[in-house]
Amino acid sequence: MVTKSRLDWVLQQLLLGRQCRCRVNSHAGKITVHIVLTGTFASDMQNSIPMFLIQGLGKCLEQYVTVDHGHRNSAAESHCSFVFKLPTTSDSAEEAGVAAAPACPAQSPEPAVMQNKMVTG
Repeated sequence: MVTKSRLDWVLQQLLLGRQCRCRVNSHAGKITVHIVLTGTFASDMQNSIPMFLIQGLGKCLEQYVTVDHGHRNSAAESHCSFVFKLPTTSDSAEEAGVAAAPACPAQSPEPAVMQNKMVTG
């Protein structure tokens, strides 16, 4: 699977200490993920959260129809873009080779409603 291979490659680059920028956009029925790997490497690069994101995306691949927009290299930067779409019907999921499944296990439940409270000092 091309997308899995590319996510594995990005994860490997993060493990090597490559600096990255990640952008995640949610839309009705899809999620877009844009990753830019810069040419900067450092042994103490703080990549734990981007690595968690990439690993989570890899675990959810079977539940989405994924479009990998490929890899582009420009000025020592690597740009990777992905679109994750939920299958619209069980028929389209079967055609795409995707098992109809509930939300990704890594996905958290509905966010808790936060109450606004004013703290006076």
